[in-house]
Order: sequence, then C-alpha cells, then structure tokens
Amino acid sequence: MAGPDMPAAKTLLTYLAPAAFLAGMAHLAWLAGAHWTSSADDFRLLWLAGDFWTAGGNPYTEEFAQTAAAQFAGIENALWLAGPNWFPIAAIFSLFDPATAGRAWFFFNAAALLGASGLNVATFRKMAAQSTLFGDTEFASLLKSLSPLTLFLLHAGFITTTEAVSGAFVLGAASPLVYFGASLLLYGAAAKHDLAGAGGVALLMLQPSIGLILIAGLGLSAYGRRALILGAIFSFLMAVPVLAVTPGVDIAAALISGAGQTPSGSAEAAAGLRALLSAAGAPDLGAMFYFLLALAAVSTAGLAGRKRARALKPVDNLMIAASAALAVAPLHAPNFVLVGVLLFYAAALRPPLGAGLIAAAFLSWRGGDLPGFGLVDASVYASLGATAMFALLIGAGFFSPAPAPVRRPAPSLGDNVVLWSAFIKKRRNA
Repeated sequence: MAGPDMPAAKTLLTYLAPAAFLAGMAHLAWLAGAHWTSSADDFRLLWLAGDFWTAGGNPYTEEFAQTAAAQFAGIENALWLAGPNWFPIAAIFSLFDPATAGRAWFFFNAAALLGASGLNVATFRKMAAQSTLFGDTEFASLLKSLSPLTLFLLHAGFITTTEAVSGAFVLGAASPLVYFGASLLLYGAAAKHDLAGAGGVALLMLQPSIGLILIAGLGLSAYGRRALILGAIFSFLMAVPVLAVTPGVDIAAALISGAGQTPSGSAEAAAGLRALLSAAGAPDLGAMFYFLLALAAVSTAGLAGRKRARALKPVDNLMIAASAALAVAPLHAPNFVLVGVLLFYAAALRPPLGAGLIAAAFLSWRGGDLPGFGLVDASVYASLGATAMFALLIGAGFFSPAPAPVRRPAPSLGDNVVLWSAFIKKRRNA
C-alpha cells in the first residue's frame, strides 16, 4: 500500500540516511579519541582473565582481585564473575598489551554494531514469513522500497548515536557483542538458519542475564530448540579449555555470586523496572528477582501465544523477549543497544502500535539529553521507553486485531511452466 506522501518520504529518508550514518561515525570517532590512551575497567578485567587463562592460572580466585588492584589503578576488590565461555575472546585480546588490546576491543565492538545493523536489514526482508504480527503497513512498504544500503545507513546511524553506545565504550562493556548475538539469533529465526541461530545463542550466553531471557522466547518452537542445543554445544566448546583445568567449584561459586550482582550491581546503576521502582522510592528486591520476573513474563507470553487463533511465531516471541529484557530484567544502560533489534519489526506492526514502539525506542535513544527537572535522569527515560515497548508488544500480540497479512505475489504462468517442466524431468529421471 502506498500513500500520496510515499515518494516525498522516500526521498527524505534517502537523503537522511548518509547524514545519520556520518553522525554515528563522528560519535564513534569522538569516543575513540576520548578513550584512546586508557582502556576501560570492564575490559581490563576481561584482559586480565585472558592473561590468567593463557598462563594456566585461575581467575576465579582472590589472586585475580589482588593482581587487578596492583596492575590497574582505581580497581579494588574486582572479582572475575563471568563464565568460562569467555575464554577464546579473552585469550585473544590478552595476547596484546592492555592499551593496544583496549583499542582493538573498541574497534571490535564498533564492527559488531555495524554488523548487527547489516543483520537487521537482512532480517527485515525475511521476517514476514516467520511472524504473525508482521503486517503490510504503509511504513513497512516505505522501508521495503528503500535500498538495503539506505536501510543499513539509517539503522547504523540510529544505533551508533545512542546513549547506550556511549556507556558501552566508556565502560568497555560487551553490550555491542551481545547485541550482535541477538541480531544473529533474530536473523537465524527469520531465515530458518540453524547455524546462525546457534551462533547467536552462543554469543548471548556471554551475558546470561540477557541470553536466557531471549532464549526462553524461542524455547517452545522447534527452531528455537535446535538453535538452543547447537548454541549450547558451541558455548561448551568455547569453555572446554577452562573446564579442563579449573575446579568446577570455583566456577560455580563465581557464577552464583555473579548472578546476584551483575550486570547492574545496585538499583542506582540499573535500568528498566528496577530503576523505575528505585526512583519511586520502593525497596530494592535484588537483581535475581527482576531476572526471574522477566523470565516468567517471557515464558507466560510464549505459552499464551500458542493459544491465539493465529499462534505467535518465533520472531514474534523473540521480539517480546527482547522488550521484556529491556523493561524488566536487571540490565544497565549500555545493554539498551538491544533496542536495535526492534526497530524494523516495529515498522510492520498495526498502527498506532508500531508508531508507538518507534517513539518509545527514540525515548531510549538519548534520554540524557531530555530535561530532567531534577527528578528524572537518563536511566528513567530509557526505562520508561522500554516499559512502553514491552506493553505495546503485549498489546499487539494479545489485545489488538491482527494486521493485514503481507501480500505475496501469486506465481505467474511462466513460473508454473518452469515448475511443471522440472517436475516432469525429475519423474523421467527417476
């Protein structure tokens, strides 16, 4: 369907795309320059864990905290609480000195952001067949009329200028890599590509507080179970060198401790529901409570989605899971790069839900630049946007009429002739 303003809107987006992309690259260049001479704390711990592992040591001990405090100024009582599946990444970066490795980590994550945008563009053109809620909206038709390059420039420009990206590079967090994993899993679900989905699961499991929630969104589908099994195998292979030499008790103790502390640590550093309740003066219930609440919300939505007249499909469940992770799970600001997986999907939701979802995504874009009036900060704005996204997706899935299905052109007479000829030829060769 094409409205009277479609050509003008197409022209506007075509010219806007390069400007948005250049703004994003300028933002990344500024971040690189601002942090060129020193690596961030999160990455320093990753580098040190790799240094321990490659030297045959065990970072799941007090020795790690002592070494970190002695080697890096400003780091005190830092424990390594991440999983052994980080081994290949940490080991590779530990081959360089911390400063060089920190710069390489910056460009590695910048490439992950751009790669995720490419995956989301490819997913957009395959999403309709694996989604119940993906409709033939005017905005979706407009985006489909744009070239893949234009879509990539628009998407990458949005993501690379977000406040979440600033936080990720300031902290040296792995959020861009985990976001790439979510985009890879979404592409796998849309394209029915098992290996892509398995790779996405393996990358998501680098941060289980996000990975387990997104995986729960696919657990009820045959594709999701295949991706989960293959992804678990990949994660195990990544961890094998550590599992072979490190006491399992040390690893288990660190992971259990980390589950209650990461990624946001305290309510003041959190985003999502935990941040909203903290801002309202409610007592903090701990990171584990909010993680389990998000997991329960995703599981309930998945079970309810099977009971609809038209059951929700893997892509729909994955989008609900991503929004639940942002709205409910105990994440921190850099994790909000995950909003990138929702943008193109929002374009195909029935109006006004899709428009509301995009507006909520922009609320999470640069919340720190909005007026706070001394009461509201960036995390609260981002959390409000995430809550709105989750509510809108639940509304789209369970409380609104289904969108118009995507129209697929019927095969032409020539297509039928070709198919019939191939069938006859196959029968003759049998």
